[in-house]
Amino acid sequence: MTQKNRRTGFTLIELLVVIAIIALLIGILLPALSKARKTAQQLKDSTQIRNILQAMAVFANQNRDTYPLPSRVDKGNATINVAAGQETTKDTTRNMFSILVFDGSIPTEMCIGTTEPNGQFEVYKDYQLSRPTGAYQPEFALWDPKFSANPSDASNSTVAGQNAQGNFSYAHTLPFGKRKSLWSNDFSATQAMLSNRGPEYDLNGGGQSGTWELIDGVLGKQSNTLLIHGSRSKWEGLIGYNDAHVDFSPEPNPEKLIFTFTGLTNQYRTQPDNVFACEDDALRTEAPDNMRLNQRNAWLRQVSRVTVSGTTTTVTIFQD
Repeated sequence: MTQKNRRTGFTLIELLVVIAIIALLIGILLPALSKARKTAQQLKDSTQIRNILQAMAVFANQNRDTYPLPSRVDKGNATINVAAGQETTKDTTRNMFSILVFDGSIPTEMCIGTTEPNGQFEVYKDYQLSRPTGAYQPEFALWDPKFSANPSDASNSTVAGQNAQGNFSYAHTLPFGKRKSLWSNDFSATQAMLSNRGPEYDLNGGGQSGTWELIDGVLGKQSNTLLIHGSRSKWEGLIGYNDAHVDFSPEPNPEKLIFTFTGLTNQYRTQPDNVFACEDDALRTEAPDNMRLNQRNAWLRQVSRVTVSGTTTTVTIFQD
């Protein structure tokens, strides 16, 4: 009696079917995993912004409700020595947030966003928490002045050995001119204070009903900031408010951030405010350079340099 041979293994067709099923499952799972990773990155970045805002609030509670402002903190010029009347030149992004690192409120790791796309930004690992050598009087210094906010700081700083890399990923409201009073702890849920960096926009169609569009070039359609949480063609990101809550916004002018433009007709007077455009408070159009500090609408950027000539203050902002 002859015994038939039993088949031990898979046929080619069966193997192809299994491979096809595995490929299908991977195709289904990868987008979900990618979305979960993106959500986790946004959540961590949101937590970092919230923690920085909370550190600012703690500082304000001990300093008459005012957020870190180097010109007020370093009145004796122990950290950076400047001539009389030049105190405001200290009020750059690098110095403002270096104060919070120096007093132990935030670590340098928290200053870099979770999805930072610009290779010129990195965690500052050489921060000196005691007797910083870049200070005018290291033993009395109130922050490490070698800490940089952005790559432009090295060329805009008078501090020897200024770090050439950017060490702070976020944009903030500018504490100058009419906005200076906003650099305080008023717990407003509708006052934007800190956000992911953003690109440059142009208003198409005028102030009444115009729409904000990305400008051409490296500061607009090719900006690094589009890749922080958005896409190559659209900015999306996190905006933190003065009550320390943080929202994810699909637009630079979120619906909840409303500003009243006094020079427009009633129909268009109240509109969402673009946090990356310095608009004219009356007309909603882009304010000219010499009028930027005279507006009160939201404008979140980084400050690389401040110059003071007589009664005129000029602010150099960083964009990438």
